[in-house]
Amino acid sequence: ITPHGKTLFGASHVDGAVKIDIATKAHKTVAVPEGVAVAGIVGLYFHEGSLVGIQNGTNPKRVIRAWLDPKMERVTKYAVLDEDHPMWDIPLTGTIVGDDLYYVGRSQLRAFDGPKIWPPEKLQDTIILKLPLVRASNGATGREELLAVYVAMRAFDLQHGVVIRQR
Repeated sequence: ITPHGKTLFGASHVDGAVKIDIATKAHKTVAVPEGVAVAGIVGLYFHEGSLVGIQNGTNPKRVIRAWLDPKMERVTKYAVLDEDHPMWDIPLTGTIVGDDLYYVGRSQLRAFDGPKIWPPEKLQDTIILKLPLVRASNGATGREELLAVYVAMRAFDLQHGVVIRQR
């Protein structure tokens, strides 16, 4: 939801991001440039004029950021913030706190044999990751800035990642 509370964005696993006017319930798919994929999103967030999405329905799995035009109807700039992180199994939803995305990196979504969850000794730790979001003036994100963020988040993940143990 946008800060003014009038617009909600939803994720269609097939069609991508959908813009919804809360008052009228009118909705439309957010337009994207050729070659940009915003489908397969399981967690979608609005942050400073952009959409941040966790894509676990794509290959590779990734976290993306898509800056929107002033009417919030089309993507004007797009960046992959992380993909195929070594600590992921199936990344899931999260939340944005300040300028950081916290999200489930190892969800154990498929830790089942038929209808039964695996025994505790077979389960792995659930992992919550913190991803700093690029804060750029006018939505511009240069290659060097993205590379610096990538290096910083990898270092953070490896040194300070939050690990929650299953009980």
